[in-house]
Amino acid sequence: MSDVLGSSPDTMPAARSQAGDRHLTSTRPVTTSAVGVTFVDVLFALVIAQVLTPFADTRALPWVGRVQLILAGFLTVASWIGYHNSWNRPKYFIRFPNWPLAQFLIDVLLVVVYFLCAITAPGVQARTNPDRSIIAIIVLVALSFTLYAAWDWVSLQIRKGAGYALRTEERDIPARRRVSYCFAILGWLFVVGVWYFKPDTSFPAISIEVSLIALIICYRFVKEYVTPPSVSMDEVS
Repeated sequence: MSDVLGSSPDTMPAARSQAGDRHLTSTRPVTTSAVGVTFVDVLFALVIAQVLTPFADTRALPWVGRVQLILAGFLTVASWIGYHNSWNRPKYFIRFPNWPLAQFLIDVLLVVVYFLCAITAPGVQARTNPDRSIIAIIVLVALSFTLYAAWDWVSLQIRKGAGYALRTEERDIPARRRVSYCFAILGWLFVVGVWYFKPDTSFPAISIEVSLIALIICYRFVKEYVTPPSVSMDEVS
């Protein structure tokens, strides 16, 4: 928004028409260290607040609930870092409809999923069923991976689109997208496995939550591993 508001009326048409990129908000580089608060950032902050608030009284939190909150917090922070690492790419106007709108809606849905991860933790709400909460958290994590895959697919459509000239298909990294697809499948296989075995005590539930944290860490590391060292962050989605 600051780029748009800071541009004069004389420079805006030239900026938007440059390179035939009609959706571009500004040709000036985005400084990721000085990115202002956005709507999605506010949603991220609300989720973190929801994660931290129950720790004010840990006596009401069973260990399975504490670990789930840690999982929700880690999932949220890792996603927030990935969200801001993507800010070096060109910024496009959100229109109704266009692909940037789809990406924005996926970002909002992801934050909603993270919020649900936090509020379904045992001990956070009196009506939470501990037996069902472990199924819920696995489904939510699998849904997160599915939304990551959807976000990567939308990013590819932007690269293919004629109206997004600064994000060319030649700079696409298919391996990053394949990682998202594979982890989405792994997430749902995890759901099927846990649904079949139905853990009924806190120890296997905590073990599953720790395994999900490891899966999230693995996803982030593998996605960075398949990115060529010579590729700068403004070339990845």
